[in-house]
Amino acid sequence: VSVPNGYLRNPQKYAVTIDENGNLSIDGATKKKDGSFVIYNDVPHSFRLIKKNATDGQTLSGAKFTLTGTSEYGTAVNLVKTTSTTGFATFLNLEPGIYVLRETAAPAGYVLDSTARKVTISHDGTVAIDGLAQNNYGNFEVLNQEAEKQKIVVTKKWIGKNPEFTENN
Repeated sequence: VSVPNGYLRNPQKYAVTIDENGNLSIDGATKKKDGSFVIYNDVPHSFRLIKKNATDGQTLSGAKFTLTGTSEYGTAVNLVKTTSTTGFATFLNLEPGIYVLRETAAPAGYVLDSTARKVTISHDGTVAIDGLAQNNYGNFEVLNQEAEKQKIVVTKKWIGKNPEFTENN
């Protein structure tokens, strides 16, 4: 059986029954008024992250995110995306399922947030990511804290005989 372009193959098996009166039924399929049956196929789903500075809201490039797990259809997923110069990372062509999203590299000068976030993708395309909210454009906002700037103190210590210094040296 082939699948139309732009749709995912439905791996479900359907039991077809014809009773003694010739009536047909298909378990799990939708029966229409005209007696025909409909079996639905999913379209590939996607979601987009936008990485921002938690202090000023500026978008951040260079953050790497990894999405892992297995779809409801049994497809293994291990995808790595890096935020673009506009701060976006998009995960495409995903099947329904529950996955894990992790930030695996922070932008330069920022603290890594390695929190494992559950990503749930429903058959209707609804995406939920634990701990992240969608903005008005449907993007999931990931905020980063700048790394704490620390002062490094270097002390020079002479080992052995101290050299002599004069005003001319």
